[in-house]
Amino acid sequence: MPDIKLIHLEKNNYRVPTLKRHKSIGIDTEFMREKTFFAQLCLIQIATKKKILVIDPIDAKNLDKLWKTLSHSTWILHAARQDIEVVYQSSRKMPNKIFDTQIAAGILGFTPQIGYSTLVGELFGVTLQKSQTRANWTKRPMSRSMINYAAEDVEYLIPIYEVLRKKLEDSNRLDWAWEDSSGLLESSLYDPNPNAAIEKIKAAKYLTGKARSAAVALATWREQYSREKNRPKQWILKDSVLMEIAVSNPTHPIDLSKIPGAPSSFSKHLSEDILEIIEKSQHKKNNYTPPARHTEEQKMILKEMSKRIEQKALNLKIYPEILCSKKELLAISLGGRNSRVFNGWRKKIIGEELLKLL
Repeated sequence: MPDIKLIHLEKNNYRVPTLKRHKSIGIDTEFMREKTFFAQLCLIQIATKKKILVIDPIDAKNLDKLWKTLSHSTWILHAARQDIEVVYQSSRKMPNKIFDTQIAAGILGFTPQIGYSTLVGELFGVTLQKSQTRANWTKRPMSRSMINYAAEDVEYLIPIYEVLRKKLEDSNRLDWAWEDSSGLLESSLYDPNPNAAIEKIKAAKYLTGKARSAAVALATWREQYSREKNRPKQWILKDSVLMEIAVSNPTHPIDLSKIPGAPSSFSKHLSEDILEIIEKSQHKKNNYTPPARHTEEQKMILKEMSKRIEQKALNLKIYPEILCSKKELLAISLGGRNSRVFNGWRKKIIGEELLKLL
């Protein structure tokens, strides 16, 4: 393992390592979010070819200088979405350019969503010691094993990048990897509209009328309340309880307290707000229509599209879901057109062909 240096960014100490001369750096983060809505950034690991920096930001008052320094380099990450989310939500900053090794591996035919340690094993025959997967990263001082674990998570990022980049260049797919990686830099991914919170509750898509209106209003309120209090949404109101409230249309605190799974403090602290939200929602017009069932014609088209995607994936020696996931395909067959398959490199490979079928 390269040399490891632990750096504490204290409240009034803004010493930041000089990294501008490095065109590419490996990046990973450690964070905790079990008890909060927003993840707490606990560590930032940075790898160059010769050294690994484990940066402790717990006591730092401001990380602007660090992010500005790091923005001069291309970030190499594995399964970057959560790391980018933590960075963005804690700083409102975004890297200029990233390369996601998980995305790149999928484009080359590796198992979709392949883990970092599995990829390291397949490329280099190395078994990583995943001994701190349940560590409390807010704990200080950190043990040597925690620091080594954190460093290990970035140790192979640059070597992975170099190997995958060569393979992508040889197969004329490097642009595909850059394109898909850049898609993770859309700030809307990490700043969702609270009014769209209902979309995260799968069972709610079958509700109609006043029950649907109540569920939408409750989901929106819960999203905003959870952010304000920085507490997990399920701690505020479980999905199952939210759905039961929306369907049962309670009008009195006692009705809320009888709902299975409702928290003990429910009627004391939240009942008035929730009852008011439900009452107001009943006066709103709701033209929502539940997802339609596939017609026989649509079933035939779906089957044909799936067949063509599988054949194209076989020719490319990649998994079909890299081209188009089953969830995307179902949406497309029901009229949805907001899919990655109709944009970028996928459009020419298979998207235009699917549009003709539709």
